[in-house]
Amino acid sequence: MAGAPNCSSCSFSGALGHQIHPFCSGTATLFAASSVVLSMILYCQISFVPDQFLGDWMFALARCVDFPVLCFIVSVVCWCLDLVWIGIVTHGTFGVIFGGLVMIPAACILLLYVRVKSLTNKFLLRAAMV
Repeated sequence: MAGAPNCSSCSFSGALGHQIHPFCSGTATLFAASSVVLSMILYCQISFVPDQFLGDWMFALARCVDFPVLCFIVSVVCWCLDLVWIGIVTHGTFGVIFGGLVMIPAACILLLYVRVKSLTNKFLLRAAMV
């Protein structure tokens, strides 16, 4: 394959070393596509729900509404792991530094999701008590 990283210099030479990139990139693509399709389904269906039943619809699908975001997070994590792997195989020690830098925005995104989800749940519970 032209342009493919040379895994002969890495510690995972052999079959495993040549399978990490296709696995990570394929998984990232699969979950990104799933995120788009799930978002589209939810967006299309919510437009048919009358306003007075919107709360019931959201309550009935509380876990399902999170699936697009979770799929996207898995996609980003797999993409970051793929970048780290390619960076390590191609650039050695610099790849490790690059991998650490890639993980900083990934951790920020995950922490933001957890914080927003926590606040959303808090306000939903508060609204349900009224």
